[in-house]
Amino acid sequence: MFFKALKQKSAQKILERSLREKTRGNHLTDRKITHVGCIIEDEFLDEVEPLKHYFSEIGIHPNDLHFLIHSKEKQGTGELFSRYFHKEDFGWTGRLQNDSLQEFLSRPYQLLINFYEDDQQWSAKLASVMCKADLSVGLSSIDHRVNDIAIDCTPGQLSVFKNELTKYLKVLKKIE
Repeated sequence: MFFKALKQKSAQKILERSLREKTRGNHLTDRKITHVGCIIEDEFLDEVEPLKHYFSEIGIHPNDLHFLIHSKEKQGTGELFSRYFHKEDFGWTGRLQNDSLQEFLSRPYQLLINFYEDDQQWSAKLASVMCKADLSVGLSSIDHRVNDIAIDCTPGQLSVFKNELTKYLKVLKKIE
C-alpha cells in the first residue's frame, strides 16, 4: 500500500513537470491532419466505431487512425488486449513498460483525441502529455493543460463532440 502511494506521488510529479513543459511552446503547425491518435477510456469502447466512421468521413485513412484504450483494471494478455494500457504500465520514473503504449507514444500525430472523462486518471493524462501530437482535443472535464482544445460535452454526446471538432478543425484549416 505504501509503495503504491509512493509510486502515484512520483507519477504525479512527472505529470506536473510534463504539463509545464507542454504549455511552454506553441507546437501548432500548418500541416493538414493525416495521422490521428485517440486515447479512450475502456468504458467508452462503444464510441470507437462511430469515431472510426467520423474520421473516414473527413478523409483520414483507417491505417492512419490509432486507438489506445486506457483501462482502470489490468487487462489480460492476448491479441485483443495489445492496445490496452493501465497505470501499472508506467514505471517509477515514468518509463514505459508496455510495448503497445510505447509504440503508440512514439508515433507523431497531427491530432490527438483524449476521450476519457475521469480527471483522476493520472496514467491517461500522462500518456496524453507524452504523446507527440501537433494538436490535442479532449473533453472539458479533463485538466485544461492536457488539451489544446476542450469541448464541453460528455462522452455520451458524441455527435456534439464530432460537430464541435469539425468546426475547430475547419477554422484552423486542418481539414477542408
